[in-house]
Amino acid sequence: MLDKAVEIKSFSEKQNASYDKARRLSIANSVHFNNSTPKYILVERQPMESKVDQALDYRLRNYRNETFSLFKRALDIIIEALSKSKSSVESSDKRVQEFLKNYLFFQNNKVYNTRDFIFDALVQVKAYDPNAIILTIPKNVGESFRLGVDFKERSITNNSNDVEIRLFTSRDILKADFNEVVVRLGKWSYIDTKGDLNKGSDCYLRLYINENNKSQINLIYQENFKWYELPYSEIDSQILPFVILGSNVNSDCVKVDNIEVLINYFASDFFGALQIADTFIGEKSDLQVQLARSHSIKYMIDQDCDAGCMHSPDFGYNVIHNSNGFVKCQKCEGSGKLMTDTSPFTTVTIKPKGGLDLQGDLKSPIGWATPPSEMVNVHREICKETYERVANELCIDLNQKLVAETAGAKKIDIATKITMYGNFCDDIIRIYKQLVVCVNAYMSLSAEVTINKPQTWDVKSKEDILTQLTDAKANKAPLFTIQSLSKELLSKYLSVELEHPAINFIMSKDKLLVYSLDDLNTAKGIYGEDMTLKDIIVHDNIIPIVSEIIKEPTLDLETEFNKIIEPLLAEIKPKVIG
Repeated sequence: MLDKAVEIKSFSEKQNASYDKARRLSIANSVHFNNSTPKYILVERQPMESKVDQALDYRLRNYRNETFSLFKRALDIIIEALSKSKSSVESSDKRVQEFLKNYLFFQNNKVYNTRDFIFDALVQVKAYDPNAIILTIPKNVGESFRLGVDFKERSITNNSNDVEIRLFTSRDILKADFNEVVVRLGKWSYIDTKGDLNKGSDCYLRLYINENNKSQINLIYQENFKWYELPYSEIDSQILPFVILGSNVNSDCVKVDNIEVLINYFASDFFGALQIADTFIGEKSDLQVQLARSHSIKYMIDQDCDAGCMHSPDFGYNVIHNSNGFVKCQKCEGSGKLMTDTSPFTTVTIKPKGGLDLQGDLKSPIGWATPPSEMVNVHREICKETYERVANELCIDLNQKLVAETAGAKKIDIATKITMYGNFCDDIIRIYKQLVVCVNAYMSLSAEVTINKPQTWDVKSKEDILTQLTDAKANKAPLFTIQSLSKELLSKYLSVELEHPAINFIMSKDKLLVYSLDDLNTAKGIYGEDMTLKDIIVHDNIIPIVSEIIKEPTLDLETEFNKIIEPLLAEIKPKVIG
């Protein structure tokens, strides 16, 4: 037993009801985000069938993931919006700034700095496992340690940078609330006073507010079949140093020791889409089974070989006698039957009744019985509709324009997309801020946190903006609205932020920018003789010219643009006048 460790009479390695639910949800969600197999989903959909291993194995072997790409596109929208933004979350303490700037995370076989980890790798974890937590702990917790040297009780009071930031998924969390956190660290080992290496069982970390109103971190480990709790560190903060990734609280009634209790857990930001996606997997699996059982059935008339062969027990096939003795019948290949079955599907052999003239009564001795296709087609349509519902919940365009879709409906979709993905991005910033606060608790408790983020996240595609622009013109929106959307569209085409000088340069030089080819007559009516040939040439060429110029940041936009546009104007003008 380690020094200062206290024996605890009872310690359960089981997750509490909330995290048992959270773990099972993350497994189901991983099907769509991590391309894992949907065994959990299929067992729940077909519980009786799944008792037969062969039936469940058939479904799993024939399963192909069709929802993964939809959810990946959703995550890409968020990651791109976060990465391209100039968002930042910083502590006022320089040491904390440097610590987070240089801290490295290893996730998904990649190395990330703090910003990229939160704006990229953490986005996926939050989506499929919102009950996961980020924990800031003393660096050497969970590693090998030497008793009395490396591993000892420590009091951390705002002057230590010996901090480690760890991500714990719901699989390794026993409980986590604002009063207490217990997580599984993994196998532990220690070197005793004799210098011998001792390996134990799973080790756990417990965080709680102690009697001094400070955050206490203890190790829980097992030795000689007894559980011990070892005080490890105390942080001068009344807030436990952990961050929960989720923000959408769900409730459910579950049985604990045969008693129904109400539990709370966090649901994914894509909860609605995930529920429909689970349904789609079950429906598509049923369709695959139905298609496998609904193929055409081949039937054939049983015809004996007419070559005069007979079955030989010695050879095991039909033989015929010739000058070489008994040999396999070449006409029936030894089967004794004509037209042996070569179909990979079901074949029914029909024995002819007495008096049936095979030559005169049958047009063909082989035929097909085709089952009705109505139910298969209905099931196929159901699968297609469910898949489209998943895409609609994610505001993903499948390039399938519905007949009943209107410009107004499309606009609502875009507004929903901005809200949904914007809320996700805002919550990532919330996680970032809380992480900085947790690090401050170790290094600079009085430090403040500064947040810089856009008012509106750039989650719209070029197609979204074009739809909004078309709708704005159709509804005769004010010019400033059309100009604002045009600026957004320019930023997409040029792959620059809205504040980039190239955007304002184009807006100032191209007075016809907001007009399409169909609108030029309207522009002529507005500008009259003030709309010159140069205006039209600039309008037709300014975007590709500027996109090339800005590839070299040191070039002056005005100078380089004039170098190209003036010779172009000089070349075209005589041809137009002539």
